[in-house]
Amino acid sequence: MAAVETRAVGTSRGHAGQAPTSVEAIELSAGDLRAEVWTYGATLVRLDVPDRGGERSNVIRSQGELIADDVPSYRRGCGGATIGRYANRIAGSRFELDGMVHRLMPNEGVNQLHGGPIGFDRSVWDATTSSDHDSATVELALISAAGDQGFPGRLEVRIKYILDSTSISFDYAATTDAPTVVALTNHAYWNLAGGGHVGGHELQLSSSRYVSIDADRIPTGELAPVGGTRFDFRRADAIGRHLDPETGRGFDHCFVLDGREVAATLSDPSSGRRMTVTTDQPGIQLYTADHIDPPGSALCLEAEVLPDTPNRPEFGSAVLRPGETYRQTTRHAFDWS
Repeated sequence: MAAVETRAVGTSRGHAGQAPTSVEAIELSAGDLRAEVWTYGATLVRLDVPDRGGERSNVIRSQGELIADDVPSYRRGCGGATIGRYANRIAGSRFELDGMVHRLMPNEGVNQLHGGPIGFDRSVWDATTSSDHDSATVELALISAAGDQGFPGRLEVRIKYILDSTSISFDYAATTDAPTVVALTNHAYWNLAGGGHVGGHELQLSSSRYVSIDADRIPTGELAPVGGTRFDFRRADAIGRHLDPETGRGFDHCFVLDGREVAATLSDPSSGRRMTVTTDQPGIQLYTADHIDPPGSALCLEAEVLPDTPNRPEFGSAVLRPGETYRQTTRHAFDWS
């Protein structure tokens, strides 16, 4: 039987638009899986998964003190949080929509990353919970006012974390009262071994192209083929075999998905844990955490719209209009043999 428990964990320090607010931790359990979600940032803090011997470990690496809005280690990592209004980067912190230029709040040089200085990862969300025999759910809701971080339109956002005996799903929805752009994702840092370096994890991506970027990690416009490059994960291989031979660095790149079902498979041979990611999004950002401490101790697989799509119509559309509903579903399924 699945179950839900809720406890208080403290109070946020408060920031623009939201006073200090009580923060709750919601514990979900279903079968052999256990998850913990905080209302601060709609953040997945823990996910306990068995290994081949039945011993559970947390496969999420948290980043810093979650309810301290001004702790730099957390702001660098966004660990496990819901990212919005726009995941990844928007060049020049601006975009044009219906003939009007919208200027956003920058937080990475002149560019905006992950929704700006005060993104969704720094707000306390409202939560409701439910459970049945097979699954446990927490639904978190947030209202982003018109002009929040420069984005037009009042945006109402909901995300459901749904845990069953073999998977956790992220189910997003959003509506607006004026034309805007939206791209949400979860920024979990994964380590299927429960600790150590992830270079030995084996990764397979359903992607034959990746988004080429410049020195500021802004798309150049080219969707480059992975063939013959270190970006080729079309067959499962150890991540450590694909590091940059000159710098030793890994990845902070978006891969264009060839299909909209199985996007990625990540496995840890030492523990037997394997994670299969399915999504309806066009891209997945692979970030090998070179900038956290210690480097390479986790990786992100962020299902999302391609970066800078509001300025790159050739990448598709991230526009949401009144009367429409933004929807996204991403599922992480686990086995441990």
